[in-house]
Amino acid sequence: MNTAAPSHPDGTAPEPPLLDLSGLWVELKTGGRWRTVIQGVSLSLGAAQTVGIVGESGSGKSVTARSIARLLPRGARVGGDVRFDGGPGCADSVPMTSASFTRTHGRTSTRCTRSATS
Repeated sequence: MNTAAPSHPDGTAPEPPLLDLSGLWVELKTGGRWRTVIQGVSLSLGAAQTVGIVGESGSGKSVTARSIARLLPRGARVGGDVRFDGGPGCADSVPMTSASFTRTHGRTSTRCTRSATS
C-alpha cells in the first residue's frame, strides 16, 4: 500500500487548497423549531480557481456562502469544517465584525449575487 502524498508531474507536492469545506451543515431556528438548512457540503478550491454554486431558490447557496464568511445569524448552529488559506477551521456561529471580515477575507474573496429578474 502506497501512503505517500500525491505529487505533481514535476515531483513537487501539491499546494493545499485555498478554501476547504468538509461536511458543512447549518441549522437555523425558524418558527420555534431548529431546521437543517444545509447538510454535508464539501468542496476544495485551489488558488486561482473559480467556483460557481448553482441551485434552485432556497437550496442553500446563500447560507453556504454566509457560512464561509461567518456571516450567519446570531445563534445559528454550524458544524463541519471550513478552512481558509490553510488556517484553523472557522465553522462556528460567532459572527465576524466588518473589520475582522475585511482583515480575514477582504482582499481575497468576494460574493456576487444576481437577481433572477435582472
